[in-house]
Amino acid sequence: MTAKDAGPICFVESSSIDIEEMIDSAGGPPEFKASLREASVLLLPAKLSNKDIRPAFPSGTPQILRMLRRDLGDKITVDAALHDDNYIEIGFRSIDVFLPVIYVAESVLLPLVISTIGSYIANSRKGTRGKTERGNIKSEIIFKGRTCGEFSIKYEGPADTYKEVNLQQIRELGALLDAENPEDLDEDDEST
Repeated sequence: MTAKDAGPICFVESSSIDIEEMIDSAGGPPEFKASLREASVLLLPAKLSNKDIRPAFPSGTPQILRMLRRDLGDKITVDAALHDDNYIEIGFRSIDVFLPVIYVAESVLLPLVISTIGSYIANSRKGTRGKTERGNIKSEIIFKGRTCGEFSIKYEGPADTYKEVNLQQIRELGALLDAENPEDLDEDDEST
């Protein structure tokens, strides 16, 4: 991912991430894992590069967690699959931003989550002297369809189009969220 990339790549597909496996690998006592299963929004470690031995949290994850908790309020449970014993955070010396995988158990929360992440990105892009730095974002948001299946919105592209492109993708999903099974996705649902 480089700042010279032409435009955003954003698409929806059936999710290949096993949420239960990710929760189990988070470590910690059974009560901790049970609380993760109850979360409406859950931050998960991401595969940050091909060299990573196992998924890790990108730097900035604690800030994202705080912002989501603040913006979604007390009635929405927001948590992170990070237990002190297994927490790995990786930072990059780059103008690019890598986000943790975000699992959203209730698709109705998607616009709120994306708006909050968009605000985080905008704040993190502010450089010294008030000038916004360029850079790209890499993210994956997994969400449950209303009737069945888990889907994934993947975005890789300029920071300044993250919120707009992802919100447009959600608007285009509409009936897909009510699909009877994830195979109802076809290539016409992808956009670049």
